[in-house]
Amino acid sequence: MEGLDHAVAERMVELRRSTGMTQEEFAKKLGFSINTIASYENGRRRPTVETIEAVIKAFGVSAEYFIGPVIGLDSIDEKRRELIRSIFLILQLMQEEDLEKILKHLRIEAEGRGVSGKDIR
Repeated sequence: MEGLDHAVAERMVELRRSTGMTQEEFAKKLGFSINTIASYENGRRRPTVETIEAVIKAFGVSAEYFIGPVIGLDSIDEKRRELIRSIFLILQLMQEEDLEKILKHLRIEAEGRGVSGKDIR
């Protein structure tokens, strides 16, 4: 597991421990099996968007709680942070073909600015 997946798994562990819950209690609150939670925590399984949404709802944390450390939200100004939050919410609602169009455009824009389009996945 790497990048965002690893960060999400670490945040799940951090959240569970900060609430003083065992894996079993955490799993029960989310409606998952203990094996599922253990698999997320040890990296054998990737948390799904649905899993993240369940955690957000059950524990009242934000999506930024999971992705903020990975993309460095702490190091940018509030205006850009709000823009990223808004974009994140919109992206969650978009269809796959629309996402592909946006990625294609971002790759072209990046290459025009001297950044390899290959870095945008």
